[in-house]
Amino acid sequence: CIRNCKGLITARFHGMVLGINYGKEVYPVIYSDKTTQVLRDIEFTGAYAKIAELDTITAEEMFRQMESGYQVREDRNPQEQFKILDEILR
Repeated sequence: CIRNCKGLITARFHGMVLGINYGKEVYPVIYSDKTTQVLRDIEFTGAYAKIAELDTITAEEMFRQMESGYQVREDRNPQEQFKILDEILR
């Protein structure tokens, strides 16, 4: 399902990771430090919001920011970490 979508607005950690893995537009909604730490570790350049701040942003703004794209540090790309999982799921 994730492989076939255009992008994801996701509050789930694994949804974010799989979206990045498949090269999809991703807009993380952060509810834990775990997600923030991973985004820092992979040097994610895209937009995101903390769950406590959702009342300050509209869905339209999320989509606009998500469509602006992002980059991640290539040697930290989750694609390498999830290569075996991807093979199993296919």
